[in-house]
Amino acid sequence: MKLGLMSACFSDKTWEQACELTMEAGLQAIEAPTGGLDGSYHCEPVEVARDERAIKAFKNAAEKRGLEISEFSCKGNPVHPNQNIADEYVADLEASMIIAQKIGVKAISVFAGLPGAGPDAVYPNWIVHPWPFMFTDALKWQWEAKIIPFWMEMAKKAKKMDVKFAFEMEPGDAVYNPETLLKLREAVGMDEIACNLDPGHLFYQGIDIETCIRRLGEMIVHVHVKDAVISKSVVDFTGIIDAKMFNELKTRAWNYATVGYGHDMQFWKNFVSTLRIVGYEGVLSIENENTNMSAKEGLQKSVDFLKQCMLFDPAGRQWWDEFMH
Repeated sequence: MKLGLMSACFSDKTWEQACELTMEAGLQAIEAPTGGLDGSYHCEPVEVARDERAIKAFKNAAEKRGLEISEFSCKGNPVHPNQNIADEYVADLEASMIIAQKIGVKAISVFAGLPGAGPDAVYPNWIVHPWPFMFTDALKWQWEAKIIPFWMEMAKKAKKMDVKFAFEMEPGDAVYNPETLLKLREAVGMDEIACNLDPGHLFYQGIDIETCIRRLGEMIVHVHVKDAVISKSVVDFTGIIDAKMFNELKTRAWNYATVGYGHDMQFWKNFVSTLRIVGYEGVLSIENENTNMSAKEGLQKSVDFLKQCMLFDPAGRQWWDEFMH
C-alpha cells in the first residue's frame, strides 16, 4: 500500500507547490481535484484536456517528485435538474476522463448526482423517506429516468478509456451508502461502477466499516482516510441528522476529524488489514478536513498516525505455505 494526499487542502497553492509539499510530508501519492464541486484550482480539466503540453506538465510535476497520481476527484451533479448546471459538471467529468486516459490514472472519484423530484423540478431533491407516497414515486423516477441511464452511458465510455468511476458515498447524493452503490452497479451491470471508500461519510450513518469493506470487496478501487466524531450529548437531544454549518462545532451532531481523533489506532489497523484481506493494495489518500486544527498540523498528525497503521510491504510467505498445496 501507499500513503497519499487529496490535494484540496492545498487549494491556496499551485499544483507544483502542492506536489512539493506532499513530497516533503513523506507521502508517495497525490490525488488531484479536477473540477466539479472539488474545484479546479490545481487543474482546469476542460482547458488541460485540450492541451497536450499542459497534460504532460501536470503529470511531470508529480513524477519528478516521486509521486503517483492516484486518482482524480471530480464530484459534481451531472443529473442536476438545471441542464446548464448539469452540462458544466459533465464537461468537467468528460475532460477528466480524457486526462486520466492519457496519463494512466485509473479511477475518478464521482458523485452519482441528484435529480429533482420530477421532469419539471428546479432544484435537486434528496429523498430518504417513503411517505407521503409521492416520495416513493419520485425516487423511482429519479433512478429509472435519470440516474441509471446517465451512468450506463458513462460506464460505456469509461470502459473504452480504461477508467473506472469511484463513487464516494455521501449523504445528499443519490448514492450515499453501500446499498445504493450496489443498486447502481447492479442496474448498470458494469465493473466501471466502482467505489472510493471514505469512512468519514459512513461513521455518522451508523455503518460498520469492516462489514462495508468485506461486502464491497473488489469494487473498492480507491480509499480516503478521514475520521469523524459523533457528539453524543448533541445526538441525544437532536438526533444524528444535522444541517448546521461545519464551523458550528459545539452544536453539531457530528464533525469531521483528523485521523485518530475520532477512532483509535486499533480501529485504523483493522481498517487497513481488512482492506488487504479483500485484495486492496492501492493508495490510502488523506483527506484533511478537520476544522479544529490547521491544515498543516492536521496533515502531519495524520501522516505520523497512519504510518503506524499502514502495511507498506506485500504480505510475506509463511512457513506453512508449502503444506497448503
